[in-house]
Amino acid sequence: MLTRTASLFALLLLLFVGTASAQPAKSVTLHFTRSANGWILIPAKVNGHLGSFVLDTGATDSFVSPKLIGENMAGASSRTSYLGGVELFRQISATVSLGDTNLNLQILLTSTERVGVLAKTRIDGIIGLNVLSQYQKVTLDLKAQTIVLEAR
Repeated sequence: MLTRTASLFALLLLLFVGTASAQPAKSVTLHFTRSANGWILIPAKVNGHLGSFVLDTGATDSFVSPKLIGENMAGASSRTSYLGGVELFRQISATVSLGDTNLNLQILLTSTERVGVLAKTRIDGIIGLNVLSQYQKVTLDLKAQTIVLEAR
């Protein structure tokens, strides 16, 4: 019985630590630019690789280009793209860094070339709600071109 209780405690501790590590410890302010078509572009790192990401509050998931982080698409699945057509994707565990905060979570690895064509600039990924929801509050100041992400 003691072994079962200890195992259950260890499992609960692991789940708690895994969940807690995804949430940022502090708030961060990011400066953004706008693409030719008006999209908000923010700097972010995925697994230490700095890129230009579209801030997309309507996207459930976040995406990164395999080119940015040196990954391949081996084992990828296919689905209908939100831009039309079919896209390949693969879910990966990644560290997403916004400013000096790090989030360890699942994101999708997929080509961002079509998004870059629409934005008329290089796009390395999309920051969606799975990243933004780790924060208590997201404040967008269009005039100052800043985003404040407040920690929980």
